[in-house]
Amino acid sequence: MFPPFYCLSSEHRLLTADLRCVPCGELRAGDRLLAFDEETPEGYTHRRLRWSEIVRSEPASKECVRVVLEDDTDIVCTEDHPWLADRFDRPSGVPRKCVRADRLLEKAPYVIRLTNTWEPVRTYESGWVAGMFDGEGSVYWTSRRRRQASRSGPARLPTSSRCG
Repeated sequence: MFPPFYCLSSEHRLLTADLRCVPCGELRAGDRLLAFDEETPEGYTHRRLRWSEIVRSEPASKECVRVVLEDDTDIVCTEDHPWLADRFDRPSGVPRKCVRADRLLEKAPYVIRLTNTWEPVRTYESGWVAGMFDGEGSVYWTSRRRRQASRSGPARLPTSSRCG
């Protein structure tokens, strides 16, 4: 596990356990994030995704660098922030290693990006769809006479099913 002093800028968004992209400045100790193993676990060929928990979150002032990705996304982080990267000197079959942000240009042509971040969509339609997927709904499509029809409705349990 990396020591707690590697930082991203407070406006950079991270993916939380409830699948929200939250600015770092809003995260607190105890919040859970989607993360991956620092090293490849024994018996595996790749790192595994895990839930991690923030143990410390406080503002700090350190020297920073701006990492610009191929799609022009820029991320401001401390110079010592580790990036999982494909190094120039990595032989085939050797696991990827982390490279400090201030050494990316000299050591690694590519960093690994797990996913893009997103802004929450807060519209009536997105709320309706979220309710159908997360709540008591179902969505299905049928085709009759070459016309597509869609229907939605509440999920129903058979009257004979019992809980407990």
